Amino acid sequence: MTTLTCIRFRRTVLRASNLATVLALLSLAGCYRSLDISKIACDVTDKGSCPDGYQCAAGRCIQTRAALDASNDEASTQIATDANGSDRPPDAAPDAFLFDSPNVTTPETGITTSLDSATDLGGILGGDTLPDIAQGPSHDGGTGDLPQSGGADASDGQPADLVKLGGDGVVHTVVEFDIKTPASSPYQITLGPDGNLWFTEYGAGKIGCITPTGTITDYPLPKSDVGPQGITAGPDGNLWFTEYDGNAIGQMTTKGEVSQHTVPTAGSRPEAITLGPDGNLWFTEYWTNNIGRITPAGKIMEFAVPTSGSGPGGITAGPDGNLWFAESYYTMKIGLITTSGSITEFSAGNGSPTMIAAGSDGNLWFTASPGDTIGRITPTGTVTEFAPPTPYSIPWGIVAGPDGSIWFTESGTGRIGRISPDGSMVEFQTSATDSGPQGIAMGADGNLWFTEYAANKIGRINP
Repeated sequence: MTTLTCIRFRRTVLRASNLATVLALLSLAGCYRSLDISKIACDVTDKGSCPDGYQCAAGRCIQTRAALDASNDEASTQIATDANGSDRPPDAAPDAFLFDSPNVTTPETGITTSLDSATDLGGILGGDTLPDIAQGPSHDGGTGDLPQSGGADASDGQPADLVKLGGDGVVHTVVEFDIKTPASSPYQITLGPDGNLWFTEYGAGKIGCITPTGTITDYPLPKSDVGPQGITAGPDGNLWFTEYDGNAIGQMTTKGEVSQHTVPTAGSRPEAITLGPDGNLWFTEYWTNNIGRITPAGKIMEFAVPTSGSGPGGITAGPDGNLWFAESYYTMKIGLITTSGSITEFSAGNGSPTMIAAGSDGNLWFTASPGDTIGRITPTGTVTEFAPPTPYSIPWGIVAGPDGSIWFTESGTGRIGRISPDGSMVEFQTSATDSGPQGIAMGADGNLWFTEYAANKIGRINP
């Protein structure tokens, strides 16, 4: 089976909720390389959709902190403390996790392995050893909690305030707002032309709007199963979004009126979208390895990424007048595309890029979920990587803040992170470790707004 076919096959089978089924299907197909357990889809409402020792966060199975720290069973992987004092399995690959599962035969070797709680999946799948990555000085914003500031309980549909000391002399307040639609799975978020924050509801097939004071309005799409993901404000005063499962680009007025534009290549899985310096909207096609461009009038052109099977994910306008995108399926590259469609690719270091944003320092910053790092790349392609203080944080969304720092979400820990240009980091805990923070954007009010995919909330934190 070709590499590209394996990539597409993995993406399909990883939607199965039963891990044994996933492994069996991959075994039959001979597609083991670079499997990332964190990409296994799960249902936050179904506790059985992830194996023991895992929890569903941001729609994916991640290992619980309790499972990571367990060391009583002699058969379990020994947890080592690294030089920075954080816990990490020795020689763990980004896709190495522990779980209970039946025997599996590796197609390349013919060796049958019992996948019990002691098994390092990364070794079976050919994962590389996790490299040593420089980590800057850090503070844990979750350790300096003050008493709650009097906000109402979020379970009552009102915001709950969580006050944090960030180690920087600033009091940071996390406020969360419930989304009325159950299991809406809020995904990406952006500042709208009306000063409100607009977000996609992947699970509900809706586009949501939240005012700076926390009032939420939902706008249903014509079909509820199109899976809206990326969203951005267009030059025409409308919101533009991707329909990952509907193979289309959507356009919505601030009154909720919708137009849809079909992507020419079938099954493209459009994921992220951004406004380009040329006044057009640019988007990634995860499944078909293209970068798309759509004019405000709805005309679409597609440009093929040179590296096959790259799975382009996040995309942003860069400080150099080009578009920059993350190649999120294990090619470990960052791509640059000019407004005329010429593409250049750069190594992204040791992680697999997920989302990307332009920083105020003239560089591009990206998250690498498989790899657990924050990366910085200069316009000439020089990369520096930084590891968040908390292991297995699964960094996801990323955006430049008004304070000159870069802010990002940690889907695996339920935290919001901040990294300064010198690499120092602070983390701020949301109301739950399994809230699954996903997208993040800066609001007109100067605060950072983020989605909580698993908790079905919209969050806000002051910089």
